[in-house]
Amino acid sequence: MDGGEGGTAGRGVRGKGSEKIAAIGVRVSRPGGAGGGWIATHGLALNVSVDLAWFERIVPCGIADRGVTSIQRLLVEAPEIEAIADRLAASFGEVFSRRMRIAEGLRSAAVVSR
Repeated sequence: MDGGEGGTAGRGVRGKGSEKIAAIGVRVSRPGGAGGGWIATHGLALNVSVDLAWFERIVPCGIADRGVTSIQRLLVEAPEIEAIADRLAASFGEVFSRRMRIAEGLRSAAVVSR
């Protein structure tokens, strides 16, 4: 896996060749209204065992000349989603110096706490 090539279109985590396996997105918007404040939303996607046929209907990340892949496709059998989520949360916490914990009512979703 590599971190992609230079430029905005090349960013992402790729598996084989140019097939993207993960993406991070950030959006900043100003919803208007009386407050008129800015709102930042963000997300992270890691293709573990997704049906890749859905990606044939869209242009993922606005990049038409590259495909997508999944952990399952690369390894033949994907690890359990809970194991992936726990490992991803632990790594995220390590990188951003945060303690991660399981959110109440969820089996394996992490939230950031100081």
